[in-house]
Amino acid sequence: MGYDFMFQKAKDLSNLCFPCKEGEFDLEERSFPWQALKQHLLSLGAVEQDFSEFGLPSNYRWEIEGKGAIYVDGNESYASLDTHADWCVVLDLFFWLREIDPRIVLADPSVGNYYDPESFRRFIADVHNA
Repeated sequence: MGYDFMFQKAKDLSNLCFPCKEGEFDLEERSFPWQALKQHLLSLGAVEQDFSEFGLPSNYRWEIEGKGAIYVDGNESYASLDTHADWCVVLDLFFWLREIDPRIVLADPSVGNYYDPESFRRFIADVHNA
C-alpha cells in the first residue's frame, strides 16, 4: 500500500515555521514546474502510463532500483505522488524541486501537514525511529 504526498507551490514562505498546517499560507496556482518535473522523472527512467482511454490522465511510474516505485501525476498546480518507495527518494526529489523554485512545499494530505525539506527530513527520521 502506498502513501500519498503532493508537491505544490506557496505564494510566500517568509513567515512560516515548518511543519505547518493546511490553511496557514496561500498556494500559488498554475505555477508549479510540472513540465520540468516530468522531464526530470523521464530522465531518471520513469515511464509514462497513458490512461486516456479510461478518461483518466497519464501518470508516470518511476521504479527506483532497490527502493520501490512512485507513481506521479500532476499539472501546472501540483504533482501528486503515490509512494511505494523509501521516503528518502521523495526527499531527494524535494531538494531537486527546491533548486528550481524555493517556494515548493510538500503536503501530506492524510493529515494536512506541509513540509519544507528540513522538516520533512526530521519527519522521516521520526517515523523510522518510532
